[in-house]
Amino acid sequence: LTYNAKMSGASAEVLEKGIASLSQKMAANDKVFESMGIKIRSANGDLRAADDVLEEMADKFASYADGPAKVALANEAMGKS
Repeated sequence: LTYNAKMSGASAEVLEKGIASLSQKMAANDKVFESMGIKIRSANGDLRAADDVLEEMADKFASYADGPAKVALANEAMGKS
């Protein structure tokens, strides 16, 4: 993930903050994941690793049309920077 962040122009610090925000939302069982069709818990009920969820989110976002709705969903999911 650090490599991908650097390739996109983001710093490792920005990535760490995003993962921390994502982890907090996962722990709070935020409904944004459900709205995207992403399961945040494994079959045994444990929270999935945040980096795995982030990769799944990236795949979902890649399939969405660009525009204000996509930006709003990204802000809701990752927190506004």
